[in-house]
Amino acid sequence: MIDRDDWTVRDGHPYDLSGRLRIGALVGMLLLTAAYVSVLYEITTVVGESRRLLAVVAVALLVATILAPIVEPRRAATIALALLGGGLGYYVLTVPIPGGLLDSIVSMIGDTLALLTGLTVLRMTEVGLWAVCFAPAPVFLSWYLTLHRQYATATVVGGVTLSIFVLTGDAGTLTTLLGVVGAAAAIGAGDLDAHGATLPEADVLAIVLATMIAVSLLVSAVPGGEAQPLTPDVEGERQTMEESVVTADEQRSVGGPVELSPEVRFTIQSEEAGDGDTPLWRTNAYDRYTGDGWVQSGDTVDYSGELDPPESDSESVVQEVRAETDIGVMPALWKPTDVAGTQTQNVQVTPAESFAPTQPLSAGDTYTVYSERPTPSEEALVTADNEDVSIDEEYTSLPDDTPDRVGEATEEILNDTDAEGPYEKAEVIESWLMENRGYSLDVESPDGDVTDEFLFEMEEGYCVYFATSMATMLRTQDIPTRYVVGYSEGQRVSEDEWVLRGTNAHAWVEVYIEGEGWVTFDPTPPSDRVSTADEVVEEAREDGDEDVDTEESAALDGDEWTPTPDPEENRTDDDQESGDGPEINQTVDEAVAPGEGEVVHRDEELLGGGDIDDPGDFDLDEFEGDEPGLDIERVGAAVALMIGIAAGVRRSGAASAAHQTVVMRWQRARGTPDEDAEQAFRRLSYLLALEYRERRRGETVSAYLSSLDRLGLDDRAHRVAEIRQRARYGDGIDRAEAEEAIAIVDDLVEEHGGLVTMMRERIGQGG
Repeated sequence: MIDRDDWTVRDGHPYDLSGRLRIGALVGMLLLTAAYVSVLYEITTVVGESRRLLAVVAVALLVATILAPIVEPRRAATIALALLGGGLGYYVLTVPIPGGLLDSIVSMIGDTLALLTGLTVLRMTEVGLWAVCFAPAPVFLSWYLTLHRQYATATVVGGVTLSIFVLTGDAGTLTTLLGVVGAAAAIGAGDLDAHGATLPEADVLAIVLATMIAVSLLVSAVPGGEAQPLTPDVEGERQTMEESVVTADEQRSVGGPVELSPEVRFTIQSEEAGDGDTPLWRTNAYDRYTGDGWVQSGDTVDYSGELDPPESDSESVVQEVRAETDIGVMPALWKPTDVAGTQTQNVQVTPAESFAPTQPLSAGDTYTVYSERPTPSEEALVTADNEDVSIDEEYTSLPDDTPDRVGEATEEILNDTDAEGPYEKAEVIESWLMENRGYSLDVESPDGDVTDEFLFEMEEGYCVYFATSMATMLRTQDIPTRYVVGYSEGQRVSEDEWVLRGTNAHAWVEVYIEGEGWVTFDPTPPSDRVSTADEVVEEAREDGDEDVDTEESAALDGDEWTPTPDPEENRTDDDQESGDGPEINQTVDEAVAPGEGEVVHRDEELLGGGDIDDPGDFDLDEFEGDEPGLDIERVGAAVALMIGIAAGVRRSGAASAAHQTVVMRWQRARGTPDEDAEQAFRRLSYLLALEYRERRRGETVSAYLSSLDRLGLDDRAHRVAEIRQRARYGDGIDRAEAEEAIAIVDDLVEEHGGLVTMMRERIGQGG
């Protein structure tokens, strides 16, 4: 009869865990699937297709489970290809490209190649539809193969899918690590399951997993990469406003503190630019709000001729632009229609109809840009209702997880006024933000939705926060809006010349008005913004920094050029009220009434006088920011690495060798004679396993020792076994017999060759 309590049966011959390893492989594949599906879910959450995505993923898993026992792998692969081809075919037919089906297919292939070089999937115009069409094939095939115990092939399918999103930068660190864990578990546990592995062999999983995580953490740069928030680096250095706002990236994140660069970027000459409102030099615009930033959907194309003019009446403005440093943007007044100069052959047009160089401009490069500046009818702006507006729904869409209180707060603000129509509502929101939020470059990165944080958790921010919040608030009212970046007016050094510095990097909003096109709004408090920028430039001048001035700006000695006063600008309030129409920009206590285009000064105050602490029925005091917590990604990676290192040590035999050497070398403090005999036998068993072999499962002690006799077992080992046998199953032993057993084992250990030799031999045998 086998002694089930014998330690050699339990520890020397481990239990068979093939069934548990099978479960581990299934769980691993589910983790890998969850990794790339979570990326698709985040994408569809932004565009409002998350429910459809979860539905098709659930159906794909169910169909794979049903078909696994009855369909051969070849047919399953055919089904997967049909799902992929059918899905992408449906996408191509649903989102046609001008030029026909062939152009649509070529465009989709080009988009795919571009994505793999680091462009986020969110740039695709119908990304929600694409995600729903793409997901079923890899989910179905990888789960089917897993159920068929073809773990390696299943992991390849899931791994390639996840890799696509790693290359596009849509898969973050935690998501990638989740996929790595799943892949390692699926391959490792599946392979061990297929070969009937046992528990000690399962530590290979931990070693492989730790290695994969270590490699993924060592790869500091992948194409594209996840868009990084604007936070200080480890040394406390900040990004400049220019880097975070103006650069011609397709994706913009909203983050923490930034600083201003006082260096000159452009000089612009234009006789007509000063005839209108304060100029804003536009470089790009973004249509897709993600909750923590903006993405520009659509394709950038090569410039091939004059662009369409704006929908409203317009006036021509010619701008001669000179780059004063190497830079990758081409600022221009809205709406640019044509460009000429030395860089024309290297110009592209963004989806938001801005010009952008294919290669950065060099200092001294010049170009001429022709713009048609909109001059919309003031009455038309006021009376437009957007009921018949035809524009991409992307300009009104918000992520599914946008907090409801953002829309509720916006509704409350508007209800406290008589604003009707998109233009009036935009005026109200613009004024409310100016009056109720302060300006500061030193802010913490938002933890959740940017607008929600800015409205309910923050008291101040910079232009990115103001523009993002205004665009989001208007979208909750189904008013088409987009986020715009570029440079503010800059320093006017003469009647027809402006100097743009890094301090002028700016973000604002464009609102679509039916029949009039895109109308500019700037909710950032202008006086605070300008004074902050001026302080930075003045400090740089005092410090003797280079590239802060041109000859023209230096000649002004920090002063602003002042135009000759226009008598029309000195009209009295009475004169102004009797004019032809309302001002486009009003203060917070004014709003434009519909009707005959006259200005009505409202007595009611917005939200109780515009007090940020009294937003109608909303109690902001109950919303408190969370304290900084642990970095879950780093903690998880560290734990996995430590487990892997421990498993590696175990796999190498180092830990076991050290433990066994200690046990063999030293007898613990004396206990009862029977206990001492038991420990002496345990020490002997370690020694015999090292020198000969371990005792097999179900093998009795006497049979084990007899088998070793043929290999030259010392007779003294039989004496130790005899003493231990009587101690455990007989009437017990006395102290003299216990000491005899201890002394025999001490002698055998000493004769084996010493502590270091035993450790080396043990490690060399691989545990």
